Amino acid sequence: MFTLLRGSKVKRLCEPHTPVKNRGTKTGRSELKEERAKTMITITEFQKIGVGLSGFGVFFVLFGILLYFDSVLLAFGNILFLSGLAFIIGLRRTAHFFFQRQKLRSSAFFLGGVALVLLRWPRIGMLVETYGFVLLFKSFFPMAFGFLATALNIPFLTTILNKLSGSSSSMV
Repeated sequence: MFTLLRGSKVKRLCEPHTPVKNRGTKTGRSELKEERAKTMITITEFQKIGVGLSGFGVFFVLFGILLYFDSVLLAFGNILFLSGLAFIIGLRRTAHFFFQRQKLRSSAFFLGGVALVLLRWPRIGMLVETYGFVLLFKSFFPMAFGFLATALNIPFLTTILNKLSGSSSSMV
């Protein structure tokens, strides 16, 4: 959007004028609210920072694995990932997620693996952490595989992902 100043008048260029219908009436306001609710998802600045931290965390973990389990990169990636998770969903929800009664064993494995990586035992730590990660997110995997099957329209890969997710693509 460009503005053109002439004296005290401001003229906006390159912005089409779109009239809003029925803005003053009650039905017009509810339509406007429904329209905004459909198209708007609010993401706070903390959540944006959390996504960045988690992304860098995953990058450093993968890079640490690529460099033959470099303990410094793995530890840095774990710290970034966990802090990013706390930024995305909040400290209270993060603590609630890890310390639910039914997830205590898997959380102990996951956080124990992080501790082992921080204590410079990267191979054993990553094995323990991976086992804990799979236990923590085992209910999420079918949904993720189903999403990937619909997002990626590759015939062979779609059949594999549908089998992993437990869903069927048959219309019958």
